Amino acid sequence: MRQPIKTRQVPLFGLARPPIDLVIDVSNMAYRAAHRFEKLSHQGTVTGHLYGTVVMLSTVWRQYEAKHNCRFVFCLDGDCGWRRDLLPSYKANRGERHQQSVSMVREVIDLTGLLPGLTLYSATDEADDVIATHVERAAHQCVVYSRDRDLWQLSSSKVRIISGAREPPVSTHQIRTDFHTKDPSLIPLAKALLGDASDNIKGIRNFSRADTELLLSHMGNDTSITRLVSIAQELNRQKLLKPRTLKQLIGAVEHIQTMLRITTLRRDVAYRESTNKPNLNALQQRLTELACVSLLDRIGAFYGET
Repeated sequence: MRQPIKTRQVPLFGLARPPIDLVIDVSNMAYRAAHRFEKLSHQGTVTGHLYGTVVMLSTVWRQYEAKHNCRFVFCLDGDCGWRRDLLPSYKANRGERHQQSVSMVREVIDLTGLLPGLTLYSATDEADDVIATHVERAAHQCVVYSRDRDLWQLSSSKVRIISGAREPPVSTHQIRTDFHTKDPSLIPLAKALLGDASDNIKGIRNFSRADTELLLSHMGNDTSITRLVSIAQELNRQKLLKPRTLKQLIGAVEHIQTMLRITTLRRDVAYRESTNKPNLNALQQRLTELACVSLLDRIGAFYGET
Protein backbone atom coordinates (compact mmCIF):
# COMPACT_ATOMS: atom_id res chain seq x y z
CA MET A 1 0.00 0.00 0.00
CA ARG A 2 1.39 3.39 -1.02
CA GLN A 3 2.29 5.60 1.92
CA PRO A 4 0.83 9.12 1.90
CA ILE A 5 3.28 11.85 0.93
CA LYS A 6 4.24 13.97 3.90
CA THR A 7 4.43 17.70 3.24
CA ARG A 8 6.64 20.00 5.28
CA GLN A 9 4.77 22.89 6.86
CA VAL A 10 6.41 26.17 5.85
CA PRO A 11 6.96 28.79 8.58
CA LEU A 12 4.62 31.75 8.53
CA PHE A 13 7.06 34.11 6.82
CA GLY A 14 8.82 31.54 4.63
CA LEU A 15 12.19 31.27 6.43
CA ALA A 16 13.74 28.67 8.71
CA ARG A 17 12.76 29.75 12.24
CA PRO A 18 12.49 33.48 11.44
CA PRO A 19 12.35 35.83 14.43
CA ILE A 20 8.85 37.10 15.13
CA ASP A 21 7.17 39.12 17.86
CA LEU A 22 3.97 37.66 19.28
CA VAL A 23 2.30 40.98 20.10
CA ILE A 24 -0.38 40.63 22.75
CA ASP A 25 -3.17 43.12 23.43
CA VAL A 26 -3.26 42.38 27.17
CA SER A 27 -6.60 44.01 28.06
CA ASN A 28 -8.33 42.38 25.10
CA MET A 29 -6.95 39.01 26.14
CA ALA A 30 -8.01 39.52 29.76
CA TYR A 31 -11.62 40.28 28.76
CA ARG A 32 -11.72 37.33 26.38
CA ALA A 33 -10.36 34.97 29.01
CA ALA A 34 -12.80 36.26 31.62
CA HIS A 35 -15.74 35.76 29.26
CA ARG A 36 -14.66 32.33 28.03
CA PHE A 37 -13.95 30.98 31.53
CA GLU A 38 -16.36 33.15 33.51
CA LYS A 39 -17.60 30.26 35.67
CA LEU A 40 -14.18 29.36 37.06
CA SER A 41 -13.46 30.29 40.66
CA HIS A 42 -11.59 28.97 43.69
CA GLN A 43 -12.76 29.53 47.26
CA GLY A 44 -14.80 32.51 46.17
CA THR A 45 -12.01 34.06 44.06
CA VAL A 46 -12.70 34.45 40.36
CA THR A 47 -9.91 32.75 38.41
CA GLY A 48 -11.19 32.50 34.83
CA HIS A 49 -9.32 35.55 33.54
CA LEU A 50 -5.96 34.21 34.78
CA TYR A 51 -6.61 30.60 33.82
CA GLY A 52 -7.78 31.64 30.35
CA THR A 53 -4.80 33.93 29.82
CA VAL A 54 -2.32 31.10 30.42
CA VAL A 55 -4.34 28.75 28.21
CA MET A 56 -4.42 31.26 25.34
CA LEU A 57 -0.78 32.25 25.63
CA SER A 58 0.45 28.66 25.84
CA THR A 59 -1.66 27.70 22.82
CA VAL A 60 -0.37 30.51 20.64
CA TRP A 61 3.18 29.84 21.84
CA ARG A 62 2.99 26.16 20.89
CA GLN A 63 1.46 27.07 17.54
CA TYR A 64 4.34 29.34 16.49
CA GLU A 65 7.42 28.46 18.54
CA ALA A 66 8.10 25.17 16.73
CA LYS A 67 8.80 26.99 13.45
CA HIS A 68 9.64 30.52 14.56
CA ASN A 69 12.00 32.19 17.00
CA CYS A 70 9.29 33.84 19.10
CA ARG A 71 9.27 36.66 21.61
CA PHE A 72 6.26 37.89 23.58
CA VAL A 73 5.54 41.63 23.44
CA PHE A 74 2.79 42.58 25.91
CA CYS A 75 1.05 45.90 25.16
CA LEU A 76 -0.91 47.70 27.88
CA ASP A 77 -3.72 50.25 27.75
CA GLY A 78 -3.16 53.82 28.86
CA ASP A 79 -5.67 56.66 28.97
CA CYS A 80 -7.49 57.41 25.68
CA GLY A 81 -8.23 60.96 26.85
CA TRP A 82 -7.25 62.67 23.60
CA ARG A 83 -9.86 60.62 21.74
CA ARG A 84 -12.50 61.50 24.33
CA ASP A 85 -11.56 65.16 23.91
CA LEU A 86 -12.52 64.79 20.24
CA LEU A 87 -15.59 62.65 20.98
CA PRO A 88 -16.83 62.73 24.62
CA SER A 89 -19.02 59.66 23.99
CA TYR A 90 -16.05 57.57 22.80
CA LYS A 91 -16.42 54.08 24.34
CA ALA A 92 -19.04 55.44 26.73
CA ASN A 93 -21.22 52.44 25.87
CA ARG A 94 -18.88 49.98 27.61
CA GLY A 95 -20.87 50.25 30.82
CA GLU A 96 -20.26 49.60 34.49
CA ARG A 97 -19.02 46.04 33.93
CA HIS A 98 -16.09 47.41 31.93
CA GLN A 99 -15.13 49.71 34.80
CA GLN A 100 -15.29 46.82 37.24
CA SER A 101 -12.75 44.89 35.14
CA VAL A 102 -9.82 47.15 36.06
CA SER A 103 -8.63 44.89 38.89
CA MET A 104 -8.99 41.83 36.67
CA VAL A 105 -6.77 43.38 33.98
CA ARG A 106 -4.27 44.42 36.65
CA GLU A 107 -3.96 40.78 37.78
CA VAL A 108 -3.40 39.65 34.19
CA ILE A 109 -0.70 42.31 33.77
CA ASP A 110 1.04 41.06 36.92
CA LEU A 111 0.90 37.51 35.55
CA THR A 112 2.27 38.36 32.08
CA GLY A 113 5.10 40.27 33.78
CA LEU A 114 6.41 36.90 35.01
CA LEU A 115 6.85 35.64 31.45
CA PRO A 116 9.90 36.21 29.22
CA GLY A 117 9.44 39.11 26.82
CA LEU A 118 8.80 42.85 26.75
CA THR A 119 6.04 45.02 28.17
CA LEU A 120 5.11 48.25 26.37
CA TYR A 121 3.04 51.06 27.86
CA SER A 122 2.10 54.67 27.15
CA ALA A 123 0.15 56.53 29.82
CA THR A 124 -1.60 58.70 27.22
CA ASP A 125 -2.44 56.12 24.55
CA GLU A 126 -4.39 52.93 24.06
CA ALA A 127 -2.75 49.56 23.56
CA ASP A 128 -3.82 49.67 19.88
CA ASP A 129 -1.65 52.75 19.30
CA VAL A 130 1.27 51.18 21.16
CA ILE A 131 0.91 48.05 19.02
CA ALA A 132 0.73 50.12 15.82
CA THR A 133 3.90 52.00 16.76
CA HIS A 134 5.79 48.85 17.74
CA VAL A 135 5.03 46.94 14.55
CA GLU A 136 5.94 50.02 12.51
CA ARG A 137 9.38 50.16 14.15
CA ALA A 138 10.04 46.43 14.48
CA ALA A 139 12.97 45.09 12.48
CA HIS A 140 11.22 41.79 11.79
CA GLN A 141 7.76 40.32 11.33
CA CYS A 142 5.01 40.53 13.95
CA VAL A 143 1.96 38.43 14.74
CA VAL A 144 -0.66 40.49 16.58
CA TYR A 145 -3.02 38.41 18.73
CA SER A 146 -6.29 40.22 19.38
CA ARG A 147 -9.98 40.18 18.48
CA ASP A 148 -10.00 43.96 18.13
CA ARG A 149 -10.85 44.67 14.49
CA ASP A 150 -9.30 48.14 14.75
CA LEU A 151 -5.95 46.37 14.47
CA TRP A 152 -6.84 44.98 11.05
CA GLN A 153 -5.64 48.26 9.55
CA LEU A 154 -2.10 47.09 10.39
CA SER A 155 -2.37 43.96 8.24
CA SER A 156 0.50 43.65 5.76
CA SER A 157 3.23 41.30 4.55
CA LYS A 158 5.15 42.24 7.71
CA VAL A 159 2.25 42.17 10.17
CA ARG A 160 -0.28 39.36 10.50
CA ILE A 161 -3.37 39.72 12.66
CA ILE A 162 -4.83 36.62 14.32
CA SER A 163 -7.88 36.36 16.54
CA GLY A 164 -7.16 32.82 17.70
CA ALA A 165 -4.03 30.72 18.09
CA ARG A 166 -5.19 28.10 15.59
CA GLU A 167 -6.93 30.50 13.24
CA PRO A 168 -5.27 31.79 10.05
CA PRO A 169 -4.31 35.46 9.80
CA VAL A 170 -7.10 37.87 8.88
CA SER A 171 -7.65 37.74 5.13
CA THR A 172 -8.46 40.30 2.45
CA HIS A 173 -11.87 38.65 2.18
CA GLN A 174 -12.56 39.24 5.89
CA ILE A 175 -11.47 42.87 5.61
CA ARG A 176 -13.72 43.46 2.60
CA THR A 177 -16.68 41.70 4.24
CA ASP A 178 -16.45 43.81 7.40
CA PHE A 179 -15.19 47.14 6.02
CA HIS A 180 -16.18 47.15 2.32
CA THR A 181 -12.62 47.56 1.09
CA LYS A 182 -9.69 45.26 0.37
CA ASP A 183 -7.18 47.89 1.51
CA PRO A 184 -6.43 47.74 5.27
CA SER A 185 -5.31 51.39 5.25
CA LEU A 186 -8.87 52.43 4.33
CA ILE A 187 -10.47 50.77 7.38
CA PRO A 188 -10.37 54.01 9.45
CA LEU A 189 -12.19 55.87 6.67
CA ALA A 190 -14.79 53.10 6.37
CA LYS A 191 -15.43 53.38 10.11
CA ALA A 192 -15.66 57.17 9.87
CA LEU A 193 -18.31 56.88 7.14
CA LEU A 194 -20.38 54.05 8.62
CA GLY A 195 -19.60 54.32 12.34
CA ASP A 196 -18.54 51.64 14.80
CA ALA A 197 -20.96 50.60 17.53
CA SER A 198 -18.24 48.88 19.58
CA ASP A 199 -16.46 52.22 20.15
CA ASN A 200 -19.65 54.31 20.10
CA ILE A 201 -18.51 56.11 16.94
CA LYS A 202 -21.30 57.62 14.84
CA GLY A 203 -21.13 57.45 11.07
CA ILE A 204 -22.98 59.56 8.52
CA ARG A 205 -26.69 59.12 9.08
CA ASN A 206 -28.22 56.60 6.63
CA PHE A 207 -25.03 56.41 4.56
CA SER A 208 -25.16 53.15 2.60
CA ARG A 209 -22.60 50.37 2.56
CA ALA A 210 -22.86 50.23 -1.23
CA ASP A 211 -21.88 53.91 -1.54
CA THR A 212 -19.05 53.38 0.94
CA GLU A 213 -17.66 50.48 -1.07
CA LEU A 214 -17.97 52.47 -4.30
CA LEU A 215 -16.10 55.46 -2.87
CA LEU A 216 -13.37 53.40 -1.22
CA SER A 217 -12.74 51.41 -4.40
CA HIS A 218 -11.56 54.63 -6.08
CA MET A 219 -9.42 56.04 -3.24
CA GLY A 220 -6.01 54.59 -4.15
CA ASN A 221 -3.07 55.61 -1.97
CA ASP A 222 -4.50 59.03 -1.09
CA THR A 223 -6.84 58.55 1.88
CA SER A 224 -7.50 62.24 2.52
CA ILE A 225 -10.93 63.84 2.89
CA THR A 226 -10.11 66.09 -0.09
CA ARG A 227 -9.59 63.01 -2.23
CA LEU A 228 -12.82 61.46 -0.92
CA VAL A 229 -14.90 64.53 -1.85
CA SER A 230 -13.21 64.77 -5.26
CA ILE A 231 -14.09 61.15 -6.02
CA ALA A 232 -17.66 61.67 -4.84
CA GLN A 233 -18.05 64.68 -7.15
CA GLU A 234 -16.67 62.75 -10.11
CA LEU A 235 -18.95 59.77 -9.45
CA ASN A 236 -21.87 62.18 -9.19
CA ARG A 237 -21.00 63.63 -12.62
CA GLN A 238 -20.97 60.08 -13.97
CA LYS A 239 -24.39 59.57 -12.34
CA LEU A 240 -22.97 56.72 -10.24
CA LEU A 241 -23.58 58.61 -6.99
CA LYS A 242 -26.86 60.34 -6.20
CA PRO A 243 -26.82 64.13 -5.68
CA ARG A 244 -28.42 63.59 -2.26
CA THR A 245 -25.54 61.30 -1.26
CA LEU A 246 -22.96 63.83 -2.43
CA LYS A 247 -24.68 66.61 -0.49
CA GLN A 248 -24.83 64.35 2.58
CA LEU A 249 -21.11 63.61 2.30
CA ILE A 250 -20.05 67.25 1.83
CA GLY A 251 -22.21 68.30 4.76
CA ALA A 252 -20.44 65.80 7.01
CA VAL A 253 -16.84 66.60 6.03
CA GLU A 254 -15.91 68.04 9.44
CA HIS A 255 -17.51 65.07 11.21
CA ILE A 256 -15.67 62.60 8.96
CA GLN A 257 -12.37 64.38 9.59
CA THR A 258 -12.85 64.13 13.36
CA MET A 259 -13.92 60.49 13.24
CA LEU A 260 -10.96 59.69 10.99
CA ARG A 261 -8.57 61.09 13.60
CA ILE A 262 -10.19 58.84 16.19
CA THR A 263 -10.30 55.67 14.09
CA THR A 264 -6.75 55.93 12.72
CA LEU A 265 -4.18 54.24 14.94
CA ARG A 266 -1.18 56.34 15.92
CA ARG A 267 2.21 55.06 14.83
CA ASP A 268 4.35 57.60 16.66
CA VAL A 269 3.63 56.82 20.31
CA ALA A 270 6.39 57.50 22.82
CA TYR A 271 5.82 54.33 24.82
CA ARG A 272 7.88 52.95 27.69
CA GLU A 273 9.54 49.59 27.01
CA SER A 274 10.59 47.34 29.87
CA THR A 275 12.09 43.88 29.84
CA ASN A 276 10.06 41.43 31.89
CA LYS A 277 11.54 39.62 34.87
CA PRO A 278 10.71 35.96 34.17
CA ASN A 279 9.98 33.91 37.25
CA LEU A 280 8.79 30.36 36.71
CA ASN A 281 8.61 29.59 40.44
CA ALA A 282 6.44 32.63 41.14
CA LEU A 283 4.08 31.72 38.29
CA GLN A 284 3.84 28.13 39.47
CA GLN A 285 3.06 29.31 42.99
CA ARG A 286 0.38 31.72 41.75
CA LEU A 287 -1.34 29.06 39.64
CA THR A 288 -1.19 26.60 42.53
CA GLU A 289 -2.80 29.15 44.88
CA LEU A 290 -5.64 29.51 42.37
CA ALA A 291 -6.00 25.72 41.99
CA CYS A 292 -5.02 26.01 38.31
CA VAL A 293 -2.69 23.02 38.65
CA SER A 294 -3.71 21.63 35.27
CA LEU A 295 -1.68 24.44 33.71
CA LEU A 296 1.58 23.68 35.48
CA ASP A 297 2.78 21.29 32.79
CA ARG A 298 2.22 23.95 30.11
CA ILE A 299 4.13 26.91 31.43
CA GLY A 300 7.66 25.49 31.34
CA ALA A 301 7.69 26.00 27.56
CA PHE A 302 7.71 29.76 28.08
CA TYR A 303 11.05 29.48 29.90
CA GLY A 304 12.70 27.03 27.49
CA GLU A 305 11.83 23.96 29.55
CA THR A 306 10.19 20.91 28.02
